[in-house]
Amino acid sequence: MAVKNQTLGEMIKLGDLPLEEKEQIADSIRYSAEHNSEFYGEVNHEKLDANKTSMVFMRSYLPKIDKTSDRYINGLVEGVTPDAEEINEAEFSVSVQEIGWYYKYSNKALNHAWLDIKGRCSKFLQNLFNSYHDEKIADAYLSSANVVTGCDLTALKDLLRLNTILFVNGAQTFDGFYKLRVAPEVGDAMLIAFKDIITHTTQKEAVVQGEIGEIAGFRVIKSRLQAFAKSGSNFPFIAYGKTMKGEYPVSICAYDNMADSIIVTPLGGLGNDPLKQRGAIGLYVDGHGFYVFDDSVCVRGVSDSTNWTLSSITATNLGADLRFNDGARSELRATGGAREIVPEYDYVKIHRYSGSSGTTANTLTLKAKKADGTAWVFDDDGTGTLTAISGNTSVVTASDGVLTVAGLGIASVVIKSVANPKIMTVVTVEVVAGNGGIVD
Repeated sequence: MAVKNQTLGEMIKLGDLPLEEKEQIADSIRYSAEHNSEFYGEVNHEKLDANKTSMVFMRSYLPKIDKTSDRYINGLVEGVTPDAEEINEAEFSVSVQEIGWYYKYSNKALNHAWLDIKGRCSKFLQNLFNSYHDEKIADAYLSSANVVTGCDLTALKDLLRLNTILFVNGAQTFDGFYKLRVAPEVGDAMLIAFKDIITHTTQKEAVVQGEIGEIAGFRVIKSRLQAFAKSGSNFPFIAYGKTMKGEYPVSICAYDNMADSIIVTPLGGLGNDPLKQRGAIGLYVDGHGFYVFDDSVCVRGVSDSTNWTLSSITATNLGADLRFNDGARSELRATGGAREIVPEYDYVKIHRYSGSSGTTANTLTLKAKKADGTAWVFDDDGTGTLTAISGNTSVVTASDGVLTVAGLGIASVVIKSVANPKIMTVVTVEVVAGNGGIVD
C-alpha cells in the first residue's frame, strides 16, 4: 500500500488522496523503478541557492613532502616559524540550464487510453531525462585535463601503468578497485585478451551493471553511452577513483536538488485549438550544471582498435554503431524521430469541391519544418528531403508533397526523410463533401 506522510505521525491511504496527488505519487514511484542510470550515482550533488551560478571549494589533494628540507630531516627549529602550507582553492562558474521535453496527445487518446498514454509518456520522458544526465556526466568525465596516450587496454602492462598513475595521485578505490568505463567493443576485446586471468566479484554485477570483471586493479564496465562511441579507430575511455574525502571526480550543481515534474497541458492548451482536441504531457527539470570537481583522480584516453581482431558477424538493419535501424522495426515504420519533422497540420479536413460533373479534384500542398525552424523540401526522388506516402490512395494520392483528393474518407499520410527512414511523422487527412477548401 502506497502512503504519503502528510503531517508528523499521520499516514494517509493512497485511495483517500485527491486525484492530482495520486498521480504525483504514482509518477514518483514510476521514476524510481523504471530506469537504471549508468552514471547518475557517480557524481557529487551540490545544491545551489536561487540565482547562484558559482561556488568556491577546496581541492582535496595533499602537497608533496620535500624530503630534502631541513624541516623533514631535523624537524622544527625552536623560535623559528616555518613557511605555511598552502591549500589551493578554485572557483568554478557553472552554466545552469533548464531542460524539458513533451509529447502531444489527442482527444481520442484521452477518451480511450488516458492512463496508458500518461503512464507510457511519463516513463519515456523520465528515461529520456536520465539518459540525458548520463551523457552529460560522461562528457564531464571525458573533459578531464589528465590525458594518457598510447594506451592499449588489451595489454596488461598498459593497464597496470594506468592503475599506478591513479594510485600515485592519491585516488581511492571503490571497495578495492578503480573503475574503467569503456565502449562495448573495447570490453569484448579485453574479455578475449584477459579471458584466463579476469575475475568476477559477483555474477549479478557482471550481468546487471555491464561489468566484464576485474583485471589489473580495475572493475571494467561496458557503457552504452554515445560518449564512448568509436571515432575512427579510437574508442574513448575513462579510468577513475575517488578523492581522499570520498568524493567523485565530477559534480552536478542544481537548484532544489534538480527537482523535476510532469506537466500535463489540458486539451485546448496548445495554441489555437478551439475544439479542445489536443493537449500535451511534458517533463520539466529545474536548472542544473555539470563540471569536473577534481580531475586529479580521473584519467581519460583513447584505445586504438587497429590491431584488434574483431568479429565479422553481421545482422540485417545493423548500423556501424551496432544499433538497429529504428525505421526498419516490424510494424513500426510510421514512428521514430517524428519530433524532427514538424508538419503544418497534424490533422486536416478537406471539403472536396464538386463541379458540374462532381469529380473535380482538390489539391493540398504539405508543409513541414525542421527542429531548427527551417523548411523541409518535398521531393520524392531527392536526397535529404521529404517524401509523402498515402496509406489510402482511394482518398488522397501524394507526389512531391502535393496531396490530390481522390475520394471521400480518411487517409494517413506518412511523411519521412528520403535519406533517413528513422525520421518520420504522420498527418491524418479527412475528405468530406462540400464546396472545396481546408476546414481545419
